[in-house]
Amino acid sequence: MTELTQWFGEHQQWIMLAIALLAFFESLALVGIIIPGVALLFATAVAAGSASINIWWVLIAGFLGAVLGDGLSFLLGRHSHEKITQLPPFNKHPEWIIKGEEFFQKYGIASIVIGRFIGPIRPVMPLVAGMLEMPALRFYSINILSALAWSPFYLLPGYLIGAAAETQQLVKQQHFFLLACILFIPWITNACLTLYQKRPSNNKQRLNTSIILFATSSALLLCTYLMTKNGHFTSINAWGLKVFTALHLPLLDNFFIAVTLLGYWLPMAIWAATITVFLLLQRHFVLATVWISAALVGQFSISWLKGTTAFVRPSVVQQPPTSFSFPSGHTAIIIVFMGMLLLLSRNRLSLQAYKRGILASTLICVLVACSRLYLGVHWISDIVAGTCLGVMILALFYGILQQKNVQPYTRESTSPKNLLIATVIGIFCAYVFAVIPSFEVNKKHYQLLDPPYKIVLATNKNG
Repeated sequence: MTELTQWFGEHQQWIMLAIALLAFFESLALVGIIIPGVALLFATAVAAGSASINIWWVLIAGFLGAVLGDGLSFLLGRHSHEKITQLPPFNKHPEWIIKGEEFFQKYGIASIVIGRFIGPIRPVMPLVAGMLEMPALRFYSINILSALAWSPFYLLPGYLIGAAAETQQLVKQQHFFLLACILFIPWITNACLTLYQKRPSNNKQRLNTSIILFATSSALLLCTYLMTKNGHFTSINAWGLKVFTALHLPLLDNFFIAVTLLGYWLPMAIWAATITVFLLLQRHFVLATVWISAALVGQFSISWLKGTTAFVRPSVVQQPPTSFSFPSGHTAIIIVFMGMLLLLSRNRLSLQAYKRGILASTLICVLVACSRLYLGVHWISDIVAGTCLGVMILALFYGILQQKNVQPYTRESTSPKNLLIATVIGIFCAYVFAVIPSFEVNKKHYQLLDPPYKIVLATNKNG
């Protein structure tokens, strides 16, 4: 692999074509099983990072190759079913097709998404989908959406390593600490919520849990406000700002800006509208009302608290957001969104699916919260307050869903698989129509000022 990376370093004009072709063959039936596509893609991505090729072009090349590879596999399965099963390696391993069919029958549409990230069945699932005559429009829609996640998942690690080596920007110990925190918080959250889920409970116990959770998070939010107002958070906030601004690397800047832009009002509105349309099409009118209500309560609560507390933001970037800092609206609203998605599908989730949902949801929430600290536009106290507010709103709606006069209308939860698809579509549309067009402008806004920074500690507008 080292020789391959060196060769690409000497022939950089072939890197983009190589990424597209490797992604294509890695996703293609028969070929993808034989070639070590993952290792080759990693080596090529390292070369792309070392050559400072624009990351977006690298991801697009991988995306196009993956879409075309899976698309051709689907057509082969649709039109050459009998011939494919007689070719090696399937003639010697017919169980691969059988297992693929069983997997497809069990998970349906979701199998196309899941199959992209599971080695042995990755090149087989599109083939099986074609053999079982999955509607072409449905397959290609899921194929395109899942490839959007597949491309960065397989290419970003190698690209980041190559770029870091080229610029001699060594990863610091603090970066590993940040990664450990990002991974630990979802793990501990998952452990706690899964433990609670295993306990047998009735409606009254769940209602009591929501009341306790609401009261506890409300008290913590009030304490955070009073401590911040009276200066007890000052040293922690100053320390956090210093630590996170010291972590800046160009590639991490791009990553966290892309993450944080999802929490802006327009991307979140697109996401919320997509979920609403999906629920209405499924005739879940009460659930759609609950979803819209949670989003509106979250947004109005954030705006009201910001205006009431009026704490100023850190002044370390070129153009910080114009709103006040307390609480972190990004943190609060992403917790509300991810938590409500779990609540809306809770009755139809197995314990394993529930655990995976908590892990994925918490990871997204942590990344958004960390993006605000990393970019230097929030204090630690803002993130704590935003977390408390988000949990408060979730507890409120969890309690509402336990009411006897509401339960007859919400007992039939929406399909988790379809809700996941709606979420992916919503986030995809948010990035295409809102995040990507404004990325370069916002990137300039989030550039750090030249040190020494003028640090104005969290005070209100009159303080």
